[in-house]
Amino acid sequence: MEDKYEIDIDETIENMCVIWKNAKKRGFFNDEKFGWIDKIMEEICKDKRALLFFKDVLNSKISEDDERIKEELFYTGYRDLEASEMLYEKGYYEMSVYHLQQSTEKLSKYWAMEMFKLSSADIYKMKHRSPEAHLKAMEKMLNKYLYNIGHIYEDIPPDLGDEPKKMLKEVRKIKQKLNKAKKDEKFLNPSYEDIDYLIKMMDEIKGMISKLENTIEEKYRKKIEEFFIMLYERELNEEEISMVINIFISFASMIAATTNLFIISAITFPHEASSRYADKKYLLSPSLYKPGMPLVDRLPKLIEETKWIWEQFQNIPDISEEIRKIDCKIRGINP
Repeated sequence: MEDKYEIDIDETIENMCVIWKNAKKRGFFNDEKFGWIDKIMEEICKDKRALLFFKDVLNSKISEDDERIKEELFYTGYRDLEASEMLYEKGYYEMSVYHLQQSTEKLSKYWAMEMFKLSSADIYKMKHRSPEAHLKAMEKMLNKYLYNIGHIYEDIPPDLGDEPKKMLKEVRKIKQKLNKAKKDEKFLNPSYEDIDYLIKMMDEIKGMISKLENTIEEKYRKKIEEFFIMLYERELNEEEISMVINIFISFASMIAATTNLFIISAITFPHEASSRYADKKYLLSPSLYKPGMPLVDRLPKLIEETKWIWEQFQNIPDISEEIRKIDCKIRGINP
């Protein structure tokens, strides 16, 4: 009877430390580029708080109700995106802006629940401040990181030091700025130059992903092969190497998609009310959303970018599941 593959979190963490010790003996960390990884693993393997951090992350789950809410956010996020495109083509520009805002809001909340296990209660508190989904997720992870393993990075290149604490402060500053965005005319009605700069940034991020496979093949394939020889004590065949590289690409695609989603959500979130209602407390009103307004003129490009993001979210596999499949295949275990 074939062995059935089961994941044991404590055993997995213990195996990380065994792998590190074996790699150290074989000189894998002699290259100064990887010396900081050696230092981190040394501290993690002797510090229970650090191990608890990884255990907490690996064990994170959401309730069945939240799972349903998360999937609905993904479904309706795409429906809003389709509606935005159709409304723009009909000339209903203010409603097109509103539905793009709704799409990025729902996709941002979906991402925060999917990747960082935020609850529906966390999500509802954000109201329409869609960038806050990204910031709340970062804040949650940084807080856990600083409590559990932040102390081990003090002397480690590449200059991590106090960076997590600085990042946490910056996240909180950005959250404060978001609360004032609807009253900031520059934020609410950005120039062509500002929007084009952000669009160029998103295109460059997408371009990096399209070149990533060649970059990994050219620069990192040898190190990947060395690592897996150390781990499994045999060379990987081409199919197995391809599976490993695809995991790197999937992870990078996820990072790129979430970065671009944050950018678009930051552009669109102040418009959830002014694109629908005229009110003295809003700097804009529905009739002002028309050709000649930079946001309206660049909306087709923002819709196109959001489609790419949605496609990445739809196609990115469960990375932990893909790692499990590779491990099963290499070890000859039935998944």
